[in-house]
Amino acid sequence: MTAVWTKTRPISTDEPFSLLGGPLHRMGRRIGLVRGTNTVRLGLALGVGLWLIVVTMAVLGGVTDRLFELSLVGRHVRLLLAIPLFSSANPGWPRA
Repeated sequence: MTAVWTKTRPISTDEPFSLLGGPLHRMGRRIGLVRGTNTVRLGLALGVGLWLIVVTMAVLGGVTDRLFELSLVGRHVRLLLAIPLFSSANPGWPRA
């Protein structure tokens, strides 16, 4: 068993990696966006919230004419497709 020591207790590196159970996951459970391991609603709420911030800052900065250019939208769509495909292609991560 390999352990990494912290100030409070050793952390075992033999435990499987999981994205569930962290502070963001707990917050999503408290506000009702996460039920069990289904985190789709939490992801959608985070995505919409971040896009609202970007649009608000673009309006305040006066650059709304460049906000929805085809190249920018294309890059965003590629990321929205590539990140979930990368996550699902990695067999070492537990699946929800």
